[in-house]
Amino acid sequence: MKASELVIRSASLVAPGRALDLACGTGRNAIYLSSIGWNIIAIDIDPRVVPPASARLDVRIMDLEKMPLDFEDASFDLIAIIHYFQPSLFPVVRRLVRPGGIIVTSAKMTGRFAAGPGELRGFFEGWELIHVFEDGAISELIARKREC
Repeated sequence: MKASELVIRSASLVAPGRALDLACGTGRNAIYLSSIGWNIIAIDIDPRVVPPASARLDVRIMDLEKMPLDFEDASFDLIAIIHYFQPSLFPVVRRLVRPGGIIVTSAKMTGRFAAGPGELRGFFEGWELIHVFEDGAISELIARKREC
């Protein structure tokens, strides 16, 4: 299963380091990032769909709606949240990204976990917006945390 084009593009914008893949599903993005030198923590609620752990892939089962992300501030170079929208996560992930680091996210614009028009962009005011796209069905964003 191929990684998201959005994640592939994002990974080229920052040197491999530490990444967090939230709501990772089958782990296609985490596996891709691991294959190009990233150290990944991949999190999903369903233990039946997550990829197996490896030297660079730390898989964790947790409910993002009920359990806090307990990581130190500025501890990730890249955070991916693909096809999942939980507004309460965005203040947390903003804090978890290192200066110069990247957030890559996409969300459906209809149904459960849907983002409203302009909503993703609104979470990243003051960040460098590298890619913003909406077509009524999907919303995408790549943003870089500005250096202090």
